[in-house]
Amino acid sequence: MSNQVISGVDWTQVNERLKHHWGLLTDHDLEQAEGNIRKLVGIVQEKTGRDKDEVERFVYTTVDEATSTMQQMASKLADSFQGAGDAVRQRPLGSVSTAFGAGIIAGMAIGCVLVRSR
Repeated sequence: MSNQVISGVDWTQVNERLKHHWGLLTDHDLEQAEGNIRKLVGIVQEKTGRDKDEVERFVYTTVDEATSTMQQMASKLADSFQGAGDAVRQRPLGSVSTAFGAGIIAGMAIGCVLVRSR
């Protein structure tokens, strides 16, 4: 895993946590890793002068936590979509009516904004 680019990770969260833990790191330093754990560990180690094992432990822990957060968010989103799908199946006409009404209201709001901006 250390030679791979890791996907499905909230890199913003990882980078913020690393910068908070080791104040010497900049956004530019962290962008150079391009999602590669080995590069990230090397950059952090070079910049901070910390032991490789310490840096690896912290980086892997941080990446694991960020991955877990993303998985939880994806699960909640999937649950929401499932709930919306269930509502549409139970009340198809009501769902279409609601969507139509929301579209009319959104169109009127956009029209008002466009008219005012002229």
